[in-house]
Amino acid sequence: MVHSFWENKQRSKKTLAKYFLSLQYKTIFCIFHIWIIAFLEVYGGFLSTLEHFGGCLCGSVRYRVQGDPLVTNVCHCRQCQLRTGSAFGIGIYHYTDKVGLLSGKLALYEYESERGNSWLFKRCKHCGTCIFIYQKKNNDRVGITGGTFDPPTFWYNLTAQTYTRSKAQFCSIESKYSFETQPNYVRTKLVDSRLNGAELVISSSNHYGGCLCGSVRFDMEGDPKLLGVCHCRYCQLRTGSGFGVSAISSKDRFHIKSGKFDKYEYKSDKDVQVTINRCNICGSSIFWTLADKNLENLIVISGGTFDPPTFWTEVDYEYFTRSRAHFCNIDCGNAWETSRSYKKPDALEARLVGIKSTWKSFYFYFFYLAWKIY
Repeated sequence: MVHSFWENKQRSKKTLAKYFLSLQYKTIFCIFHIWIIAFLEVYGGFLSTLEHFGGCLCGSVRYRVQGDPLVTNVCHCRQCQLRTGSAFGIGIYHYTDKVGLLSGKLALYEYESERGNSWLFKRCKHCGTCIFIYQKKNNDRVGITGGTFDPPTFWYNLTAQTYTRSKAQFCSIESKYSFETQPNYVRTKLVDSRLNGAELVISSSNHYGGCLCGSVRFDMEGDPKLLGVCHCRYCQLRTGSGFGVSAISSKDRFHIKSGKFDKYEYKSDKDVQVTINRCNICGSSIFWTLADKNLENLIVISGGTFDPPTFWTEVDYEYFTRSRAHFCNIDCGNAWETSRSYKKPDALEARLVGIKSTWKSFYFYFFYLAWKIY
């Protein structure tokens, strides 16, 4: 009996010793891998060889970008607001040889800015998402529209924000530098006041707007029923920006005066058919409708396409903050992580949900598995 007691005691001591030894090894293993991560971040230049992928809303256009960007910029100019239909455009600039088109076909639109620069916009021929932006004179570098990267979409910090003279009053941006126009700004071309951010005199209760090239013109009677900001992946991919701005009105108060449209239809994660109407020349997203019996009399207008003062009313709601850009804040009291009536879909591509999957999270997941196996 006594012998058995001492055997059990000795066995317990050995088990405990093995446990502490194992714990020591695990601690060393953990510290070693933390040092590896720190080395790769600071000294190894590993991040400069990383690849980032992205694409359009429909998924037919896919691209790959290698390394860190040269410049990251949020632009509040009227051209970017009209191009995106949002409050700003995001340009993530790389050398051309670091950017590769993997699939899809692109349509080209050329535009001359008030500074006399010729800009080229390349968008998906199918859904209309603008993917690449660049100047003709700087053809050695290309800008990727920031909202089209796969999650984590906003993996970068901002170098600067430009043209804050026409910034939406409800939006604040965190950036290293901020400019009312641009450094060394000189206007060489007279443009419509709708394109330079100057507020137009409103002589009636109607609000007017249109596309970047000017072929599409519309008017809306009175103020919108609701003005919303949506950070969902569909809106980020549709605009190439950080969010979509939705001015909701009744169909009988919205009138198209001129222009022709390209239509793109898709089903949202709520299984509701959405029809986007873009200018068939410049690709500006003007309005969209939803095939829902509760919404059949409503129309949603892209907030950035209204003439100045473009953002004259306050934001009523903010949706899908779970995928909001870290450098962007919205002045709104009604914010939801998803939306008020959101139901998680059974299956959806990660690029459309906002799920974050970085090399770090993968690395730590691998480390966790190694820890458990060890």
